[in-house]
Amino acid sequence: MTHAGVRALSASMFEQALRDSHQQPVLVDFWAPWCAPCTAMAPALAGVAASLGAAVQVCTLDVDQWPEVAASCAVRSIPTLLLFMNGEPIGHHRGALHEHALHAWLGEQLQANAGPGPGWVAPDVCWGTFYGESGLRDFLLNRLQALAQAGAIDNEYGLRWDGRQGSVSAALVQHADPAVFERISGLPAGMACVLELAAPATPAQIRPFLSLLQAGLDLRQLPAQWVRLWWAEVHDDWLVMVRDQEVAALHLQWLQALDAQQAGNEPTPAHWLALRQRAHSLDSGERDPLRLPQDHGLAAIAALCPPPASSAHVGWSTVLDCMTRCQYHWARRRAGWTDEETLTEATLHSWFGERQKLEPGGRFSSPRLLQAHQDFAAAHPHYTARCGDVQARLPQQLASLQRAMQRQLQRLLATAPRVRGQDAAPP
Repeated sequence: MTHAGVRALSASMFEQALRDSHQQPVLVDFWAPWCAPCTAMAPALAGVAASLGAAVQVCTLDVDQWPEVAASCAVRSIPTLLLFMNGEPIGHHRGALHEHALHAWLGEQLQANAGPGPGWVAPDVCWGTFYGESGLRDFLLNRLQALAQAGAIDNEYGLRWDGRQGSVSAALVQHADPAVFERISGLPAGMACVLELAAPATPAQIRPFLSLLQAGLDLRQLPAQWVRLWWAEVHDDWLVMVRDQEVAALHLQWLQALDAQQAGNEPTPAHWLALRQRAHSLDSGERDPLRLPQDHGLAAIAALCPPPASSAHVGWSTVLDCMTRCQYHWARRRAGWTDEETLTEATLHSWFGERQKLEPGGRFSSPRLLQAHQDFAAAHPHYTARCGDVQARLPQQLASLQRAMQRQLQRLLATAPRVRGQDAAPP
C-alpha cells in the first residue's frame, strides 16, 4: 500500500524509523493487502501525510511480509496504528479511522505526550456547560426530557441517533458524534462517554439532571473521576474474571496512578507510558475466549493511561467502546454465564464461520442463516436454553450498575465547580 507521502517500511527501515522518531513523531500503520478495513484507511493516511508534511512521518508495514516486526510490537490484529516518539510507542489504536478522526487522534496523542504541534486543537479548553447560557441549557434539557417521556431514548444499542430516537448523549444534541455533542452543548466530549455508560433513559432517571446540570459548570475533571468510580463499582467482580496475576497487579498499579492524578500528584509521562505498554504486552489479542474480559479490561487501561483530555473526542470514544465491552462481560458474569458456556460460544462462532464458507458466494442467505441457527440449537439444547436464561437476566444486571453510576454522576455534578467568567465558544 503506497501513497504519496506515506512510506512503506521493511524490517530494517522500521528500525531506522524508530531512530527517526527522536527527531519527529513516526506513525506506523500495521496492515495486510487482504484486510479490507486496512485498504479503506489508505486515503486517510495519505490525507494526513499531505496535511501534516514534515510534522509527522507516516508509514505502513505489511504484517504478512514482516511478521517479526508486528510480533515485536505486540500487534495482534489489523489495522493497528502505533505512534512513536523517542523510539517508544506513545499512542496505540486498533481499527480503521477516517481522515478527520485520524488527525484528531494524532493531536490527542501528541498533546498528551509532547504538547501541541502544528495543526493540533487547543487542549482542554473550558467554556462552561451550555456556554454559560441558561436559555440553551433549558432548551436542550427540556427537549431531552420530552424525548424520555416519549420513550425515544434507548441506550441498548450504543451511541446512535436515527433522527427520531437514540442513546442519551446523542438525544441531547440529536447527533451521534461526540465532537458535535461538545460543540452544541458546551459539555466536554468525555461527558458523552459518561452519559452513555450511566445510561439514564426514563423521565425519572433524567429528572435529577435537570436541576444538577446547570449552565456554566467546569466539568473537565468529571469524566476521569466518574470512570474511576465505575471501576471501583465493578472491581471485585472484574478481578474474578482476570486469569493472570500479572494483569491483576497491573490493574492495581493503574488504579493507584488514577488516584494519584486525581489527588493532584500527576504521574510522570514515563510512568503512564510504562503502564500502557504493559497493558498492550499482556493482551492476548482476543485469541483465548476465556481471556476476553481480561483483554477488554486491558484495552480500557491502555486507553486511560493517562485519561484523555476531557475534550479529546476520539480518545473518549475509544474509552466508551472498551468500557461498554467490559460492562457487558461484567453483567453476563453476574447473570450466571460460565466458562463452559464461553467455550461453547467460541465453538458456535467457529462452526458458523466454517459453514458459511460452504454457502453460495461464501455468505448466508436469510433462510439459510435461520436454518443454521436451528441446527446448532438442536445440537446444543442446553447451551441454547442457558443463552435465553442469561439474556433474560442481563438487563436487570446492567440496570443495577447503571443506577449506581447515575447516583455517582449526580454526586459529582452536585459538587462540580463553576467557571469563573466565560471563555469564548470554540470556533
